[in-house]
Amino acid sequence: MIGLAFRRDGVAVYPISPVTALLINTISAGPPALALGIEPTAHDAMDIGPESFQSIFTASWYLDTIGYGIFMGAQTLANFVIVQYGRHNGAADIYPRCNDHMVGLQEGCEVVFQARGTAFATLQIILMVHAITCKNLNRSFFQMNLRDNTLLLWSATCLALLAFPLLYIPEVNHRVFQITGISWHWGLVFGQLILYLVVTELYKMTKRSYYRKRAEKTINPIKEMEKRTGKKLHVAYTMDV
Repeated sequence: MIGLAFRRDGVAVYPISPVTALLINTISAGPPALALGIEPTAHDAMDIGPESFQSIFTASWYLDTIGYGIFMGAQTLANFVIVQYGRHNGAADIYPRCNDHMVGLQEGCEVVFQARGTAFATLQIILMVHAITCKNLNRSFFQMNLRDNTLLLWSATCLALLAFPLLYIPEVNHRVFQITGISWHWGLVFGQLILYLVVTELYKMTKRSYYRKRAEKTINPIKEMEKRTGKKLHVAYTMDV
């Protein structure tokens, strides 16, 4: 529906073609999601009490899911708009035939195809970095052990590199994905990637600070017992049958 805003004489062009959207939702998102499913258990998992797992759909879960999705989508659309409207002539470079599938790059559609290519590369690469970010929703990206899940690392790396052949292989780019090779636009792509990492680090830092302050206000019976006895206690959680 957002794509309906990019129009000329009542005819809209989409910022990402249907085939590209299908590629991102299936091939690109699938392997990293499966790799996250075999993520090794955190070393401090047994230090967290069962009360922390009473609900899956927490406020933090909603904030992560909706916030990351909106932010990455906004970055993708921003790069499309910058190329189409900022660098070029906006609606003047939009033609109805730019949506025609399997006909290749037609005259007058060069700018639209470049804007789509920039949007595709932006979303594809940021999505792969986001998959690695999801290894731990609170810990800094630069403090994660990326080698403890090589399947995730390899799938994210290979799928990020997939953007290059899809952008530059003749006929495949124009006819199938309705995009074209980009040049200076890579500056926009990696600029948005840096912005994503900065915002993510600030967001995670805020979450860690919030959880730390909340933990300080919460009365911990184990800590109270350790203060009274002067001994370090170790608690093992068990499940009654």
